[in-house]
Amino acid sequence: MTTATRPQDPSPWLERIRPVPATRYDALNPSTRLVLGLATAVVDLVVPGLAGPLVALAVAGISALVARNVARVTRPALLVAVPLGILVVAERLLLGSRSGGAAAASPLDASLLGLEVLLRVGVLIATVLLFADTTDGRVLALDLERRGISRRLTYGTLSVLGLGPAVRARIAQITAAQRARGLRVGGGPFAAFRARLPLVFPTLVSALGDFAEGSLALESRASGRHGARTLLWWPPDRGAERALRWVLAALILAVVLLRLAGRLG
Repeated sequence: MTTATRPQDPSPWLERIRPVPATRYDALNPSTRLVLGLATAVVDLVVPGLAGPLVALAVAGISALVARNVARVTRPALLVAVPLGILVVAERLLLGSRSGGAAAASPLDASLLGLEVLLRVGVLIATVLLFADTTDGRVLALDLERRGISRRLTYGTLSVLGLGPAVRARIAQITAAQRARGLRVGGGPFAAFRARLPLVFPTLVSALGDFAEGSLALESRASGRHGARTLLWWPPDRGAERALRWVLAALILAVVLLRLAGRLG
């Protein structure tokens, strides 16, 4: 007569087959990367003057260097931020400052304002791209669910974060299919933009359709069931990272409260 044995815990085995992180940034817990990105964005957008965006630029730059992802986040950020900064400088020089009425702003003031806008927008885009390029949404969902966040909210957050890459990939697929049917997308950036403009709306509709299909699939897997699931594996979380997240959360709260109180200008 045999006695039933209790199945062994598969967690050590699952931990051994976990992919080895390529960089020290990839080794961070996804929640740590999320809080670090939020803190960088808050400092970038809330702290007035050049101090906020310069500090955020240093943090984002160090993170991108550690993640070996500088080129992928720098090019899109500059493509958006540089024209916007030039536009702000031109508007200041041509229309003048609002406080001075018809008096034109000095070139130095206009340049500083344009630089501030360039840094704020560029750092914000780079921070979002760095987090999206280095964080696996499925791993982040597991980690957030382990911390008590509902699966519906987790799926919605990940879908919003992945909307940009999904739309970009879908536009590339539709453009390739239309080029095979004779669509001309060459002739300079303006011609390419004019050729791709009619594809934006159907691409967004398709992306929203994918989101709806994912919601139905999530519902069919009992996403509305009450109670926590039993997870076999979740990302490792060191004590130093937990302390760092609390420090960053306190920093975010302090910056916002000081800004609301008028202590930051």
